[in-house]
Amino acid sequence: MTATLVFSRRIKWAAPWLAVGLLGAALLAPGCERGGGEGAKGGAGGDGKKGGTESPAPRAARDPATLSETELKDETKTVLRETISWLREARLDDGLWGAAMPGKKAESNAGLTALALKAVLYAKGPGNLGGNALDVPWVRDGVEQLVKWQQPDGSIFLRDNANYTTSLAVQALALADAKKYGAQIDRARDYLLKCQYDEDGENAKEDNRHYGGAGYGKGRETPDLNNTCFWIDALARAGVAKEHPAFQKALTYLSRCQNDSDRNPAPVEVDADGDGQPDQVSRSNDGGASYRPGENPKEVGYEKGADGTWRTASYGNMTYSLLSSYLTAGLSKEDPRMQKAWAWVAKRFTVETHPGLKDDPRHANAGYYYYLCIMAHALRLYGVEEITDGQGVVHRWRPELARRVLAIRAKEGHWVNANNAWMEGLPVISTSYVLMALTDVLSGW
Repeated sequence: MTATLVFSRRIKWAAPWLAVGLLGAALLAPGCERGGGEGAKGGAGGDGKKGGTESPAPRAARDPATLSETELKDETKTVLRETISWLREARLDDGLWGAAMPGKKAESNAGLTALALKAVLYAKGPGNLGGNALDVPWVRDGVEQLVKWQQPDGSIFLRDNANYTTSLAVQALALADAKKYGAQIDRARDYLLKCQYDEDGENAKEDNRHYGGAGYGKGRETPDLNNTCFWIDALARAGVAKEHPAFQKALTYLSRCQNDSDRNPAPVEVDADGDGQPDQVSRSNDGGASYRPGENPKEVGYEKGADGTWRTASYGNMTYSLLSSYLTAGLSKEDPRMQKAWAWVAKRFTVETHPGLKDDPRHANAGYYYYLCIMAHALRLYGVEEITDGQGVVHRWRPELARRVLAIRAKEGHWVNANNAWMEGLPVISTSYVLMALTDVLSGW
């Protein structure tokens, strides 16, 4: 079965997981017709060759609802390995990951390749699968391709979205072997530091609401919270200290993405109602986060009060991204900004849906798999095992998330979102997110 997925061209609101240079295209999801169980040719390791007709169907998965916690943990480990095998089988003929324009042969894509490699390398780290990932030929070949894509200025990308792709590539290289690829990581780190929206490249002053953030490309592209989150993670993996001025500037931007009317009282001008005219939009005071300071994509939008005024809504992806970035950049858990963000996610904790989206069936569960991914990462960093929601219900997030994810896996061994927003209709993307989420679930469980 071939899955053809059509996405609208909305570059302005493209979230970073959308940034693989394929906006406006009809995408062919490679490998979604193949199984990815441990019985697949070569298993999670293999000889670097593409799998094919010799790969048997995946095993019958166990019903997670019937498993004890010990059994659930064991099943999650098995599914983790099967997911790596599925991603291995989803590669194109050149051994990388990509997609195809209609009527054209699929070609490898730097963004998809960096994302899939990061997910695989993250899962093969200590405490999960163990071992040296570079001993696996197909993983090593993918990592070496990232090195070949490095540009003279240190960036790692092919056609566009240089900051996004470089950020993912740095994380993959560092996870593979930070010492071996140290020179490449250092050059990429220096490039990423130049991508920050600040005085150096854009002559931006601190009173500019985008100050300190990072966008898809180098500086001149408007920053957003999720690209900034990827950028912060990459710099941290590249060895940049939390005391570095770049992180201090980034904290300024992160704070401005938070819906905190006490800290961010000034309204912004955006088209909140879609009539093409700017509206005065204030911040809510719920402590959650928006995509940019005071701005949101159409799937989230804005809230209109009884008095007719507009306020920026908060949603799950961005609030967990905010929480994760606060922690990585060194903000104390006792800081009021951190506590407000934590209060937002705790009150709305759920693994069933993506909270904060518009109450509109067209936007149902948009970005759901990235939500699970960044949730698991943020909760692991925050260091909690239980969360009490707004109804007083105590949740143990690791087993809850594991049961949910295992229950909704496709029989072929991958995950795919029925809502095509932000490219989660592409199985390689959604499955990479799930692989990282399961890795965080198992880390410390």
